Amino acid sequence: MRLIFAIVAICAATPALADYDACISAANGRTAAIYDCIASDLVIRDAQLNTVYRQVLRAQPDQRESFRAAQRLWLAFSKAECKARREAVGGSLGQLVGLECVREMTTERTKALRPYTH
Repeated sequence: MRLIFAIVAICAATPALADYDACISAANGRTAAIYDCIASDLVIRDAQLNTVYRQVLRAQPDQRESFRAAQRLWLAFSKAECKARREAVGGSLGQLVGLECVREMTTERTKALRPYTH
């Protein structure tokens, strides 16, 4: 149970949309509800990443292949990192930890790419 509250605290500390924060609060520590909140927010954040990535490719035509290679490496790393976190916890809570990892890493990747959109 402490791990669930720790995850909720991590989720709340991560810059997020107001709807996400409200969803996490309304989940009342229920794993399935928290999972749904994270999954819904991840759809939004993944779309944001895809948009920013396309903007980078357009804004940096001479570096397009470098950014593509970096993105492929980032995808492999984030997949492995989140799998490790998920498996370290295990069970349904591990699924929650793994999904939050993907959400967190997607958010950070979007922030990292944004400066290259100009």
